[in-house]
Amino acid sequence: LAVLVLATVAWWRQDARVAVLAFGTLTFAMVTLGLPALVRYAESRSARELARRLPVLPPQTAIVCYHTLPTSLPFYLQLTLPIITENGTELTSNYVLYALPHRSAWPPELIPLDHASQWLASRAQPVYILAREHQSANVAALASPWGVSPQEIMPGWYGVLLPARKVP
Repeated sequence: LAVLVLATVAWWRQDARVAVLAFGTLTFAMVTLGLPALVRYAESRSARELARRLPVLPPQTAIVCYHTLPTSLPFYLQLTLPIITENGTELTSNYVLYALPHRSAWPPELIPLDHASQWLASRAQPVYILAREHQSANVAALASPWGVSPQEIMPGWYGVLLPARKVP
């Protein structure tokens, strides 16, 4: 309302200083009133809270994402995260999505879904599988040979720790 009054006064008096004040007030009001909403939006899109809520994991535990890659999670964990995927669509790179079907072998960070069980069974160290809620049943099936089931980390996110396999 104050901005409207200032803009009207500026137009009526033809005073550029009042017009600048009106637009400055508008900018200040938008930043002041909109900042809390902007912060909430940024936090909802960030993986910082997810990284903070991950359980304390045994040393040498590999964290693997199942059909997801929270974009900033590798940054917060300071890790490269392998992804169990069907076709790599979890990645945001169009180049990778184009190149992946044309390669005879996938990069080691991308685990084809139909090889996931064998890949997990071949790990000598513990593996923590991270998934979105709608994939928790699939992760439970994948983790069933270990006798463990996914647990909610935070709303929308589940994880399960597969213990290390005994190496003969």
